[in-house]
Amino acid sequence: MNQLAAVSTPVRLFLISGAILITIPAVSRILIEPFERFLRVAAERKKSVLIIAGIIGAIGSVVFYQNRIITDMYGDSRTLLNLLAGRHYSITDLFGFNDTEPLTRLIHQSLSRSLGLDQKLTIQIVSAITGGLFLIAVLLFVVHSKQPPIWKVFAGIILVSLGANQLFFGHVEDYTLVYLAIIVFLVLSWRLFEGRKTLMAMMGVFALGVGLHVEMLLLTPALTYAIFYSNRDRFPAIPRPLRPKTIIAALILTLACGLLAYMFYFKAYEFTSDNQNEIASKIFLPVNNPLPFPHAYSLLSLEHLSDVLQELLLTVAPGALLICILALVRFRELRWDDQRTIFFSIAAFYFLLFNLTVNPILSMPRDWDFLSLAAAPIAFLSLALSTHFFDGSTTRRTMNLLIACSLGMGILSSTVFFVNSHEDTASRRLRSIGIWVYRSYYRGSSYIINVGCKLIGTENNMEIEERRRIIQELEPFKSKHDSELGFLYEKLGQVYFMRGDYDNSARCFSKSIDVDAMNLHSVKELAVTCLKTRRFSLASDLIDVYNQQVNDPVVTEPTGLTLSEYINYIGVLESSGRDSLSIQKALDQVQLF
Repeated sequence: MNQLAAVSTPVRLFLISGAILITIPAVSRILIEPFERFLRVAAERKKSVLIIAGIIGAIGSVVFYQNRIITDMYGDSRTLLNLLAGRHYSITDLFGFNDTEPLTRLIHQSLSRSLGLDQKLTIQIVSAITGGLFLIAVLLFVVHSKQPPIWKVFAGIILVSLGANQLFFGHVEDYTLVYLAIIVFLVLSWRLFEGRKTLMAMMGVFALGVGLHVEMLLLTPALTYAIFYSNRDRFPAIPRPLRPKTIIAALILTLACGLLAYMFYFKAYEFTSDNQNEIASKIFLPVNNPLPFPHAYSLLSLEHLSDVLQELLLTVAPGALLICILALVRFRELRWDDQRTIFFSIAAFYFLLFNLTVNPILSMPRDWDFLSLAAAPIAFLSLALSTHFFDGSTTRRTMNLLIACSLGMGILSSTVFFVNSHEDTASRRLRSIGIWVYRSYYRGSSYIINVGCKLIGTENNMEIEERRRIIQELEPFKSKHDSELGFLYEKLGQVYFMRGDYDNSARCFSKSIDVDAMNLHSVKELAVTCLKTRRFSLASDLIDVYNQQVNDPVVTEPTGLTLSEYINYIGVLESSGRDSLSIQKALDQVQLF
């Protein structure tokens, strides 16, 4: 697991040893039986459960906030904060179609203004409080479920160990509230199939969730099935559409319609160029990508399929994936016509289909947050399937082993919560993710690597050595015009420059231009470096090239013109015979940024 590689070797060995130890029957029995007794007693004392759930939720919120994600580079947090700072949201925005998550942004902005808090801090607090509400919902769900206590222990482990729960650790984005809405919707759905009248509540949560984020609409087919199911006794013709064959036919029909929309409405089957504006405008991944090998990331590429698998491993509880695999192995033995299984299969199917086809503009590792919403229906599908393993036909020893394996793997996967909340471990994880992205999605990989390297700190030469190591590792995979590698050379040059090593800085900026001729920032920075080393003629030529590209015929970067004038001024000082000390004082005023 990627997050395990980010922790130290002793910690890694300790966690792996603990996970293996838990699977020993005698140990697992000691861990499981107390939880069973608690859940058995809790089911009989409803008022006490509410108090306990409230306490656990409050403690959980504090823990989530104290261990919040150390960097806001995950997702697109900076863009969100700039948007909220420059636009006022109101009730009328809820009825428009220009925003995908109007209610979430309205809540965040309104709380920030009414409480007088910083917008980022407000979102972090909301994230942590939402996590507390999630814990309350999970506890109440498992306690009041009609399943046996041992299954309730399993369900609690699955839901708490979801990797998507990173959203509760002070994550600055728009997906935390809708994730909770999806969880509540699925809990109500479970109660519906236990004989409770929760359909109206489901519809209310669904409507609220659509306002929180448009991705909630992926639950529409499942909600439609629930409506048919709830009215099956009123209308004699309804049971027919509930049959598995009818549902499979409906799924095939929606896939056919989706394919037609993909080809002719969205026209998403290919990128006609490597233009970032076109890439950002595509909702879905193309089948054809003009980038050269190995960066031709497309819908059917192995790199994309690998990223989808990695995303599932990150956001879905390992125990849930284990149950799904066991269900496929024992396919013929399970009752796939069970209404609850059908419902959660439909819900999970459309989220998985979306994750498989959507265009991850920032790359899947950075866009994990909006892709993580699929974890909820997959988890509940695994719970529905697991009822076939906990129905009395399976031995107690086997059930304990399933729970122990889920708990052990859940502990290992949950290390991501610790990793992302500390600078040193987050730095290692970001660097390894960035290297992975360079070899798969490619775009944006240099940004991830750069953030990871900056977290190393400026002590000694560790940051420089790590940047050089990563560049050397990526060199064999570079393309002819490689903007990502060019950016990494530029950032290495900046680090050298800040330390006064202008010769190495100039080499890095030159290499950046060689790798990516369109990186005009490196042209300007190389001009500054040449100025610092008193190569005035070369500095003048470079800044002229920069200004011709950037400020002719329209001035878009005034600093380029200012720098040109300053280079000419220092050239005049030198030609007029001014002493070296005066020239050096003038050069000391020049900064890279």
